[in-house]
Amino acid sequence: MKSFSSFFEQLLKAHRSEEKRREALLHLSRDLLRLSKEAIFAYHRKEIKEGDHGVKEVEGKIRKVLRSTDRELALSEGTFHVAMEEMVEARFLAAMLMDRPWELPEELLPFTEEILGGLSDATGEYVRTALASATARGRASLPEIERMKMVTSAVVEGLMKFHLTGKLRSKQDEAKRNLRRLEEMAYELTLHAR
Repeated sequence: MKSFSSFFEQLLKAHRSEEKRREALLHLSRDLLRLSKEAIFAYHRKEIKEGDHGVKEVEGKIRKVLRSTDRELALSEGTFHVAMEEMVEARFLAAMLMDRPWELPEELLPFTEEILGGLSDATGEYVRTALASATARGRASLPEIERMKMVTSAVVEGLMKFHLTGKLRSKQDEAKRNLRRLEEMAYELTLHAR
C-alpha cells in the first residue's frame, strides 16, 4: 500500500507543478491581450510610439514563450491564441495607419489561424479609424478612407483564397461587411463633395 501512497504523492506534486505553470501562462496571456488592446487604442489616439512599444513588448513575450519549455502548454491554451490574434490585429492596424510593410516575425507565421483572425479583426479597426476621421475632417478624409477601403479589399481578397470554416468564416464575413461599410462611407463623402 505504501507504493500507492508514494505514487499518488508524486503524481500530485507533478499536477501542482503543471497547474502553477498553467496559471502563470494564463496570467501572462491576459496581460498580453490587455497590452495589445492598449496598443490598438493608442493607435486610434494617434499615439504611434506608445502603440509600437506595446506591440513590441507583446511580440517579445510571445517569442519568449514560444522558445521556452512552456511552448507546448501555451499552444494548448486558448487565451494564448487569443492574445496572439489581438497582437496581429494591433500590428496590422499600425501597418495600415503608418503605411508600413505587412510582415510578422517568422516565429508567428505557422499560426495561420491567429494571423487570419487578427487580419479580419483589423478591418473593424479600419472602419473605426475611418469613422473617426470622417467625423473629424468630413470630406477631407476621403483619400484616407479610400486607402483604408483599398487595404480592406486586399484583406478580403486574400481571405477568399482560404477555405475558412467556423469562427474564421464568421470573421471573414465580418471583414466583408467592414469593406461594405467603408465603401458606403466613401460613397457618402463623395456625394457630399459635389
